[in-house]
Amino acid sequence: GPRIAGAMMAAPLLNPVAVLAGLLGSLVVAVPIAGMPFGVFVDDLFLLIKPWDIVLSELKCVVFGFALGAISANAGYHCELGSAGVGRAANKAVVAAVIVVIILNYLLTTAIFGVQGGVGL
Repeated sequence: GPRIAGAMMAAPLLNPVAVLAGLLGSLVVAVPIAGMPFGVFVDDLFLLIKPWDIVLSELKCVVFGFALGAISANAGYHCELGSAGVGRAANKAVVAAVIVVIILNYLLTTAIFGVQGGVGL
């Protein structure tokens, strides 16, 4: 339905925020804590991250958006009446979403990079 489609569209829009947060966290650890020169960090960043990595990241987000949208819509549709029922449904949805995202991430990453590493496509 439209909620699932909305989640599938929203997830890739939020992905750049997560990627930038990860890069910033890497920078904070690598440069001041580990002592890596800033130039080396930036050079290695552009050497190791390819456009294909960003495309695959966005595609994974579409799959995650579908799964999260479906789980959330199903939980909302089947929740009991009252605030307690909504709370239980939300709790079940969050637990299911965490488990499903971990499993999907493993399966997608293994399908893309293979068991030994490297791009498997």
